[in-house]
Amino acid sequence: MAEEFSGRLREQVVIERAQNVPDDAGNRTATWAVLARGWAALVPIDRAPSLVGEGRVALAAFEVTMRDVGAAHPGDRLGWCGRTFRIVRLGRDPRVAGQMTLEIEEVAA
Repeated sequence: MAEEFSGRLREQVVIERAQNVPDDAGNRTATWAVLARGWAALVPIDRAPSLVGEGRVALAAFEVTMRDVGAAHPGDRLGWCGRTFRIVRLGRDPRVAGQMTLEIEEVAA
């Protein structure tokens, strides 16, 4: 039996996906639609600085463990404590049903 992990899920998060919708002028505008809300465990990770514009910037990065919401994909975003993160990597271990692990990095302002 897999180790119970629900006691470690102490942070509320929301996962969102970009949706292109037409605006009043007939153009397409990106908005964010909520895919899932849930509880997660976040652990800071060290990563090499990311290329932003013409320079490298150290962005906050975390490993997130939460119940599997099924619909999340790299490129979606995760909201936590008023901050916005991009999902960089998503993994599901077939030996641990119902759990997923994300790697996220903060979106540069």
